[in-house]
Amino acid sequence: TEDVDIVPPAYARENASRYGLIIGVEEYRAASGIDNAPYTVNDALLMKKYFANIFGIPANQIFTLFNEDATKTGIYQKVDLISNQAKGKDVFFFYAGHGLSTSDNDQLIVPYDADLNYRERTTLSLAMDIFKKFTDGGANQIYAFVDACKIRTNTNTRMIELFVPPAEVQRVAAFYGADIGEESHPLMEKGHGLFTYGLLLAMLQSVKDKEISVHSLDERIKENCNLLSLRNNIKQTPTLKTLERDVVIVRKD
Repeated sequence: TEDVDIVPPAYARENASRYGLIIGVEEYRAASGIDNAPYTVNDALLMKKYFANIFGIPANQIFTLFNEDATKTGIYQKVDLISNQAKGKDVFFFYAGHGLSTSDNDQLIVPYDADLNYRERTTLSLAMDIFKKFTDGGANQIYAFVDACKIRTNTNTRMIELFVPPAEVQRVAAFYGADIGEESHPLMEKGHGLFTYGLLLAMLQSVKDKEISVHSLDERIKENCNLLSLRNNIKQTPTLKTLERDVVIVRKD
């Protein structure tokens, strides 16, 4: 069986027309009362290596924010930095941490310094604060991988309640860790979130192919996560929101 913690050798040639933003928030500001999100920083650190080796993103064009650095302002700054250089470029985004839904079903991510008493002012909308920024900056394609959650007291599950991803828009392929109302679980024995583990495994499995498309990656993610869910007697169904299923993400060099 494949070991996702052993990073595969370079699959694609380094491509200067690609940028990455990786965010992992495991520990939240103590006064916030927000539970930790297990393994999210571990997932984010490993994803940086996969972004470089599988997707060919130059190491100096992969920006990372972990824990106390992943404040709302810190995330805005990195999104703006990439957006200002995004014209004609591909942008890869990974987020692992807590997530929320508003009363009008906007999907939010929860930065380190969030205050859930003022969630609309202290969280970020994936659709408006991140994806739209990249598209407004002229990004060619956006590939987003979101292992998000719904805050739940005294539990180690990552949960999404009233999960409604942003509507499909051109140039965006958004892979989400769970379907509406499902929990997004950590895998204690693996030290990863279930979705992220399934994603990493899908990327590892794809190195034998001549190319990786949105469709082929999605199929492998779903197959892997379905098997992991069955083995752990849980229900978790990754979802893909995109109009770009046939787009080739990367070709083997």
